[in-house]
Amino acid sequence: MVSAVTLGLMAVTLALAAMAQRVTGFGLALVSSPLLVVLGPSTAVPLLQVLGIVTAALILVRVYRDVEWVKLPWLLVSALVGVWLGAWVAGLVAGPLLEVFAGVLVVGAVLATVVSDRARVFTGRGGAAAAGWLAGFMNAIAGVGGPAMVLYKLSINWPQRPFVATLQVFFLCLSVFTLVARGWPQLDARSWVVGVAGLVAGLVAGGALAGRMSEDLARILVVIVALGGGAATLVHGVAAL
Repeated sequence: MVSAVTLGLMAVTLALAAMAQRVTGFGLALVSSPLLVVLGPSTAVPLLQVLGIVTAALILVRVYRDVEWVKLPWLLVSALVGVWLGAWVAGLVAGPLLEVFAGVLVVGAVLATVVSDRARVFTGRGGAAAAGWLAGFMNAIAGVGGPAMVLYKLSINWPQRPFVATLQVFFLCLSVFTLVARGWPQLDARSWVVGVAGLVAGLVAGGALAGRMSEDLARILVVIVALGGGAATLVHGVAAL
């Protein structure tokens, strides 16, 4: 059974993570995974998928009018391939090594995309397919599919409102794919209640912030969340080696 201290930390972390996802379009896994990995990779990754489905669905109710449906087929089909490959790799490679790999890839790719326009290679249909595949693969191995979509956003200068809305459909489907591939998390009833309560609190706070935020500030926060989450994943992986 999960301890009371862990439950409290889980609630606070998930509230902050849900708030980040409501404001930036992603971030649930990036913000919460460094803590949730104490539950073990076999539980943490599937748990993030269940919580991701709930979070994306609740946000989508508010933003569905801004979804750019035409982009989704190219993202989702390749993501499905990435998920199944990632699930296979996750069964062969130790969790800390996967975290280190995912963290290095996230930090390096986001920094390169911010610093140089030449790194903004995820353009057109091919770019969408590549970003979808990478998101699916990274989501399956470490529960962090968001940064790949940040690379796509930066590459095509995707405006924030449709980016946030479209990502909720993408992540909802991606979480379903990953959950099927990795299996259902084994947690007690208290953990589920605390987790969902934290999500709802974070989404309410995030909804209030999102309506007051400029496009430029939202863009900066997207990059900060991606870099911060990638760095935390890398540090945790190195510490666990």
